[in-house]
Amino acid sequence: MTVTYSSVTNATTGRTWLDRNLGASQVATSSTDAAGFGDLYQWGRLADGHQLRTSTSTDTLADSITSNSNAFVSSSADWTTADEDGALRSAAWSSIDGSGICPIGYRVPTSAELVAEKDSWAGNAFASTLKVPSARLRRSAGIHTSSFVSYWSSDNDKKRVATGGLITAPWSNAIAIRCILNEGSDPTPADTAAPTAPPVAPLTIVDDYDSDTDTDNEITQNFIAAENNAVGFVVGTVATTGDPTGFSIVHITESGGASSDYNANRGNRFDIDNAGAITANISFDFETITSYTLTIKATKGSNEIEAGIIITITNVFDLAAENQSFSIETGNAVDAVVGTVIIT
Repeated sequence: MTVTYSSVTNATTGRTWLDRNLGASQVATSSTDAAGFGDLYQWGRLADGHQLRTSTSTDTLADSITSNSNAFVSSSADWTTADEDGALRSAAWSSIDGSGICPIGYRVPTSAELVAEKDSWAGNAFASTLKVPSARLRRSAGIHTSSFVSYWSSDNDKKRVATGGLITAPWSNAIAIRCILNEGSDPTPADTAAPTAPPVAPLTIVDDYDSDTDTDNEITQNFIAAENNAVGFVVGTVATTGDPTGFSIVHITESGGASSDYNANRGNRFDIDNAGAITANISFDFETITSYTLTIKATKGSNEIEAGIIITITNVFDLAAENQSFSIETGNAVDAVVGTVIIT
């Protein structure tokens, strides 16, 4: 989801903020307006998908500050084994060039800036200029359903700012973010959105096969292979999207002449590796089998997809050579023609 933000300025402090929490689809209309809650970030972590309230969880800690997972890391202390003192993550969240989690010109506020904002309120959090909702927070046990009002700061002192003041919290907690305009920067244009996690390509087996004989659109790709190949010959690599992590051969149909045989991968005639490369463990014979149709399964996590690919065998004319003989009389001319070799 792409979110478009505007800016609001606190008349008392003179500081400018985004008009809503990061990831919120709208400015909160009440303290319990879920559309105004926004995302929940583990401290110092970028927008990799973990911040979504519906993201899955894992017990495996990341080994860098740039996680290769979009799962919430369930831990009682930290979500990564790297950056023990938090200096790198604090710097990432303090950047104003758009490489962090805030739009260009904005950054995650410090504890002092959050406290100054809170202290300027005459009433409750939602009655403030920021229209702060009770956005909850996420822990290892799940999203805390109490009416929590708190924000992460960029300080690496494990402090979050709540309505009651500064509270120590483990960096594995996922908490809401409200970005502040860096002093000296221009307010973000209304059509500028904060960076979001890159879209994930769907898992597909590319369909580039177009044939009048494939009336059911079951075949997606076609590979051509000549008969008499060497065993271990790589027929081709299945084209996919979505970066599958594994492949398997579900079944094979082989065709030759008027006959057809439908079965599983009998005798392990073919192998397919995790990159989608298909290897022939047999030597093709056009006179016996003219094509193989393989149903391929591609998988990534719990996602899987099946599609058919066809391997078309081409004929190689391998006629045995016949001996030919020629005779010539003695005393022939130097350039006499001995005979003509016949090739068929």
